Amino acid sequence: MNTTQLKEFVQLGQAAYAFFAGKTMTEALTAAPNGPFAEGEAQQFTERYSVLTQSSELDPSGFSATVFQDKANPNRVILIEEAPDEVCRAFFRGK
Repeated sequence: MNTTQLKEFVQLGQAAYAFFAGKTMTEALTAAPNGPFAEGEAQQFTERYSVLTQSSELDPSGFSATVFQDKANPNRVILIEEAPDEVCRAFFRGK
C-alpha cells in the first residue's frame, strides 16, 4: 500500500461517519460528527466516490456499514463498524 492509497482509505473511513440520508454528499461530509471534511475536501471526495448504501444508524446492535463506489473504476469499498465508538473497522475492496 502506498501513501496515496492510505490517504484514500483514511478519507473513506472518515466519510463513513457522515449521515447521508436526506442530505447531499457534500452537506453530509462537512457536517460529519467525528471529524467533518473541509469544503474543498468534500468536493474532491464527491468527485471520486458516490455512496451506494448506508445502514441505519439506529440499529440496536450498533452495526453500521457504508458502501462507496469509486467513480473512476468498478471498485467498491465497504466500511463496517461494530459500534460508533469502536475503532475497529474492516475494509474490503473489490469489484
